[in-house]
Amino acid sequence: MQTISIPYQTTTEGRTVLTAWRRGYGAIVRSACQALRRDAGTALKELTTTLYDRHRVSGIDHWLAHCAVLEAAALPEKDIVFGGKGALQRRQKGLISNDQWKALRLRPMTSIGVRNFNGNRHFRLSDGGRACTVTVLKKPVVLHLPEIQGTWGKIIRALALLAPDKEISIQFRIDSHRLHLTFDEMDLRRLQPGETLTLARDRDQAASGRRARGRGRGPGSRFDLSGVSRRPERSSETLR
Repeated sequence: MQTISIPYQTTTEGRTVLTAWRRGYGAIVRSACQALRRDAGTALKELTTTLYDRHRVSGIDHWLAHCAVLEAAALPEKDIVFGGKGALQRRQKGLISNDQWKALRLRPMTSIGVRNFNGNRHFRLSDGGRACTVTVLKKPVVLHLPEIQGTWGKIIRALALLAPDKEISIQFRIDSHRLHLTFDEMDLRRLQPGETLTLARDRDQAASGRRARGRGRGPGSRFDLSGVSRRPERSSETLR
């Protein structure tokens, strides 16, 4: 998997909405960790429904609650101190305010990618990759992104083209300053003109009995990543 991190800007109102969503998301992660620490066999589906009903006032939907519970289940240490043990001790001594403590506990919000929902249920990249709209329960927040040149700019624009065709899933994770896009680089393939990723995957599986290695798409398709160094030795990139 490949992750690209991009700085974003949004309006004051948009940031307020994002903060409310992230606060509800983080509360579910923390509550899920406590529940799973008490009983590791807790059914995640039932836990999601319970916690969503408790925190839906934050404005998030059931899918984001599901993503939060999955994040909690994947944490190796369920007794983690969210916000940091040192900060908790400072709060207990009155060295930081309650608002400062809450800010430290504010987690990034993740929406897992879904191919059949145009790549993701909540996030939509614009055609040129200069904006991303986050919509939860019909409430949109527009993120303005910088123009990215070179390899990473081509990849972002490729993702923006592939997602509406339901040819790729993209996980989005957003914090206070950056938008993180995670995707399977194998889906950025060199395709024959008019060929979809699904057809190419079926063809490869029929020929070899396994999934083919990824390649950039060829000049006969909508974008071309041929000749671009992928730098596979790095698992993620941060764009400034």
